[in-house]
Amino acid sequence: MSSIHQSITDAIRAHWQAHNNAYPKKVILSPAQNLELREMQRIAGIGQGKPADAPLRTDKFLGVIIEVEASSTGVLIAHDGTPHPLPQ
Repeated sequence: MSSIHQSITDAIRAHWQAHNNAYPKKVILSPAQNLELREMQRIAGIGQGKPADAPLRTDKFLGVIIEVEASSTGVLIAHDGTPHPLPQ
């Protein structure tokens, strides 16, 4: 099972490739997925020129809006509004 970080990255990359670099409208995550993503970002930021206590940007990922919904299973909303489940 890949991390949510990798799943979102893969989904955004696939969207860019399929739609001439258009950005998706947003990604909708469950609270648990959002927590996992933020933890991965916190860990990845350490030792890469970013202070460990630097605030995380919690409203976007790779320039795409992140929303949190309790009932979500993880979905990317394409530029045209079409929902696509995140890869597992």
